[in-house]
Amino acid sequence: MISSQSFPIIFNNHKFYVDPERMSESSHKFQQLVQSVIENREQYYMKLISSDFTVESLDIFFKLCMKEPINVPTEMVEDILQISDFFKADFLKESALKHIYQNINSNYIFIPSHSHTNLELEKINNIHCIDNFDDFDFDEESTKLNDNNQKVYHSLPKVVIYELNIVKKPLRATTFSLKKEGKVIYRAKSNHSFIFIEDGSHEIRMSNSENLKIKINRKVENINEVVMNDSKFFINYITFPQSNISSMDVIFEQNGQQYRWRPMEPKYNNKTNKFTLSLGGEYRAKSVVSKHNMTLINSQGKIVFICRKVANGKFEIETSSLLNSDIAAALAFSAVVGPLVKKNII
Repeated sequence: MISSQSFPIIFNNHKFYVDPERMSESSHKFQQLVQSVIENREQYYMKLISSDFTVESLDIFFKLCMKEPINVPTEMVEDILQISDFFKADFLKESALKHIYQNINSNYIFIPSHSHTNLELEKINNIHCIDNFDDFDFDEESTKLNDNNQKVYHSLPKVVIYELNIVKKPLRATTFSLKKEGKVIYRAKSNHSFIFIEDGSHEIRMSNSENLKIKINRKVENINEVVMNDSKFFINYITFPQSNISSMDVIFEQNGQQYRWRPMEPKYNNKTNKFTLSLGGEYRAKSVVSKHNMTLINSQGKIVFICRKVANGKFEIETSSLLNSDIAAALAFSAVVGPLVKKNII
């Protein structure tokens, strides 16, 4: 990712980042929306609501708009055509049509099929600086409606959403990657007793584990020992007996100050007869059921860390942008891999 790809477009549980200048050149619809907030567009994001498009096809479309080199699978050309028509990306639409006529169906008749799609411009929460995590919160109850039925946000510090992906291969150690704004910033591997973590630009060699950036010892007694930068802290795993939902209790230091983040207790929903957690975060993201879903709160009872499963082999980690990224990575991988109790099925 290049640094100018900083404008977020939210689709379901996924966040795409685009260069607003290039996106405006490619899409008249995007240009029209962003032009209305051109002087403070960094305070906004776009929310795409659609049952017509998929994450895979949108990912290809946005890469094409960014002029990134990419091969479009034949079976997805018509999807790109429909997305291009919705976004009013005329050049990409004409290119897709030309490809279909020349290589797939010379008698093809284009019929728009995106009536269940809408693109909205929404304001990101106002940001203020904080010195203490006790001031941090992105609880789902932090918004309300004004008299015009519009969202009004309290002043909240900025959050960051990491994407954690899992790759399992037969007879090989499970590998993980942690992405921020589309870029892999950490990689990890796990074996029976350890989680090894390294910068995203480095490959992990377990034979050289002593020199890796972060090492997590998964202890049998539901404790992970995190060793990093000549320091260590411990993650305790607990299970709420009524719901059988597991979570983490952690004490760590940052900038000379100690913090304790503990589990948010699940609430029982009488309508569904199930226990639930607050997993949506700042963007009301959706999630799927997983034993690794968890929400941590600080000493003031405010939500400071969310781990939610969004698809097979994919999780989102939402927390404060002020949290040291090494600590965030250790918490993220510990949340998904879990303690050394029994074989984890993710």
